[in-house]
Amino acid sequence: MRDFLIAAAAMFVASAASAAEPVKTSAGWTVTAAADDKKFISPTCTLSSPVSDAKTRLQLVNAFDKSAPLPTRGSALLIVTVPDVLSKERRASLKGAEVAIPGQTDWKDRTVGWRAGKEGGTIRLSIDPKIDAALKPFVRGKELTVQVPVEGGEAKSYSVPLKGSAEAIFAYEKCLAEVVWKTSLPAATAAAQNDEE
Repeated sequence: MRDFLIAAAAMFVASAASAAEPVKTSAGWTVTAAADDKKFISPTCTLSSPVSDAKTRLQLVNAFDKSAPLPTRGSALLIVTVPDVLSKERRASLKGAEVAIPGQTDWKDRTVGWRAGKEGGTIRLSIDPKIDAALKPFVRGKELTVQVPVEGGEAKSYSVPLKGSAEAIFAYEKCLAEVVWKTSLPAATAAAQNDEE
């Protein structure tokens, strides 16, 4: 009986949130779709670059933003994995960061979110209220650059090559085409998601 209950619980979790097999491009980029019927928008589409020689990586996610215009396929959340520890806190807000795709666009003097990992951590920045509007610079640019001031020291600089991103963006747009926006969720679920955001 216990095994049956465990199996049933596993099936329920799988139905609530399930990730399809990642689509991997010839240049090593991946696109992952994670469906979740407890989210305002589903699936969550994640575009991931290969890990560079400098151990940096970018991810672009269609995140739910309750302040963005509705209906929406998600706002553009940029996540950059870096090898260094940028704050003593596990989670922090780092001011004065500069993120750019040279020759295409930039986000200057921004506050970025920091989350520590086992080694290094991630920098998070919402770059556009509409995910679709954020894609073109990634297709045309050669690299993403990040500069983050560090308290008591020099700013840390990172770059992520964008080689092969055009093929990946094409696959990413296919994922976004499947996104459904929900006008409502059960009260408890909606409150939990808003807290998470």
